[in-house]
Amino acid sequence: MLIHLFTRSRSRIIPFSTLRFLLALRQQKIRRLKLRQLLLLLLRMLIVLALVLGFARPTCRSHATGASSTRAKTTAVLILDNSSSMGRRASGHTLFEQAAGIAAELTNAFQPGDEVYLATTTDTSMELSHIAFHDFALLKKQIRELPLDARATRFDNALAFSERLLASSYSINKELYLIADLQRSGFSPDSTRKRPAGIRRYALPVYDQSLNNLSCHRVQLSSAILQKDKLLEGVVSVRNTGDIRQANRLVQIFINGKQVAQSAVHLDPGAGVDLRWNCVLDQTGFLSGYAQLEEDDWREDNRSYFSFTVAENIRVGLTGAETTDGYFLQTGLRPDANRPSPFLIEPVKQDQLALQPVEAYDVVILCNVAALSPETVDWLMRFVDSGKGLMLVLGSQLDLQSYNQGLNSRLGLPLFREIIGSSDNQQTSFSLGKADLQHPIFSGLFEPENAHLGNPTFHFAVICQATPSMSPVIQYSSGDPFLYEVRRASGAILVYTTGFDDRLTDLPYRALFAPLIHRSVTYLNSAGRFVTAPAVTGDALRFLLPAAWLDKTLLMQRPDQSLERVLLNTHGSAGPAIEYSHTDQIGVYRLMASERTVHQWAVNLPEQEMDLQTVDSGILKSYYDLHLLEAAGSVAETVRRQRIGREWWRYFLLAGLALLLVEMALYYEKSEE
Repeated sequence: MLIHLFTRSRSRIIPFSTLRFLLALRQQKIRRLKLRQLLLLLLRMLIVLALVLGFARPTCRSHATGASSTRAKTTAVLILDNSSSMGRRASGHTLFEQAAGIAAELTNAFQPGDEVYLATTTDTSMELSHIAFHDFALLKKQIRELPLDARATRFDNALAFSERLLASSYSINKELYLIADLQRSGFSPDSTRKRPAGIRRYALPVYDQSLNNLSCHRVQLSSAILQKDKLLEGVVSVRNTGDIRQANRLVQIFINGKQVAQSAVHLDPGAGVDLRWNCVLDQTGFLSGYAQLEEDDWREDNRSYFSFTVAENIRVGLTGAETTDGYFLQTGLRPDANRPSPFLIEPVKQDQLALQPVEAYDVVILCNVAALSPETVDWLMRFVDSGKGLMLVLGSQLDLQSYNQGLNSRLGLPLFREIIGSSDNQQTSFSLGKADLQHPIFSGLFEPENAHLGNPTFHFAVICQATPSMSPVIQYSSGDPFLYEVRRASGAILVYTTGFDDRLTDLPYRALFAPLIHRSVTYLNSAGRFVTAPAVTGDALRFLLPAAWLDKTLLMQRPDQSLERVLLNTHGSAGPAIEYSHTDQIGVYRLMASERTVHQWAVNLPEQEMDLQTVDSGILKSYYDLHLLEAAGSVAETVRRQRIGREWWRYFLLAGLALLLVEMALYYEKSEE
């Protein structure tokens, strides 16, 4: 204003010859001068205003970033995705290494007095997640030392945990940073979940531009009868989860460290294939194996483990051995006493069975037993539920009511309705009808084109009530089951609805008898031990412990060969058991007692972890209030800009300079005039 006043034009005396046109010129001149002076005044005021605003450094903050005090204390949570999918390699480094670098650089955005927590997307219960870091050098060290975890990604759990930490803080500024590959399968959007207010939430994505990857999803054993020197068959599922076509990629199968099969695959992006393989088992005991793919951009999904048990001897508890049925059954299992047999048959009386430890037998056979005591029924229930096999051979001594009220109702077996025929009356005669030749009992028993059960004759049968839980294996010509299976928990039950007394049937003299009985017992021994669905990381491993191991020190051997002490839970309703939850690695876990393997589990990656599609940004915003923060340069500088908002001082200074140039041009024109 002062400059404007000092530079105002003053009247000058100009000698003039005539005053004829002076009045008109004076009025026109005055109007032009006033207009120019107003413009100059306005320009100079705007110049001053622009300079003042420029030096004041004004900022504009969007509604999403919320209010922030740059000088107030900040509490922040860094959520680092350390799941297995972050092991993918891109540009020579894994995504996890890139994410750890971003997290370490992000610590530069904090100032003394701030506190920062470090959480992961796989386990929020670890002690590290509850520590507030004020020493950012120590925080960087913890970030560098954080390992990958094979458990499934759980973004919702990590976000909820972090929000609880921030909600309990008294800091004015509260910030949450999710540094992850934003895997879609790791989110479970819930519109009803309430998010605490006053927290600024950011997602810093880590992506790979192109992926060369095959995933081994699972290995399943299709052989239900596991026996030494017999064929073991399985299926391995392979998927192309990358975006590059794969050709002639090798898939290998290993059992106890020995390669037993291999095949090659050709897959387009997104395609998959189930490869069948087989080998001859040459070992017994606890066995484990894995399918192995060639190395690619993601190593962690190149293996899938499986485990199973092949018994060297099958311990058979036979109740009813003194009957004619029992004699023929023992003969069928051991036709030649001079040749070695896998069956160790131990006769046991019905009233003594409940006094035996459950682990004393692998298979129990009830052969023409009239009735069972409640104690025996309880024992058989525990026996089957522990993964063992039970075979019932019904005979002429059978008490229908006793079985229906006791064993059948407790084990979920079909009720027995009536008895047809008897040992004294052989006028009733019938034969076999349909058979489920796809059942594992018949696997390898017949040539496909010559499958024939023969024509045994029957004079006695127990008719049972059909139920959904019953799976007929062989039927009579009437359609009623001769042999059926019932699965309960991890064990199996086979029921022969006739006796093996030669007065009831001529089956013991037929060629079918010995292999049928032999494979029935072998199948029952394998059925409870057959692992159809391996555990996945994060699952709890449970095992009912045999009485012989209760006083032993129990150790869990982890896939990395380290040992952990396992505590015994003696308060469970099913009996003493162990439960192990620290399954953060893929591989085989072995329960050890006195340096012997008691049980084992194969643990693999969860299948949802192999779904590498990223979540939609709209879901991040609407369900989680997460704002994508893709830093083009310094992460710390990007975060500071987010806190402060968009600065306008450059624009105001540029505007002031432009106005100054206009003012100079206008003033120069005035001076000339």
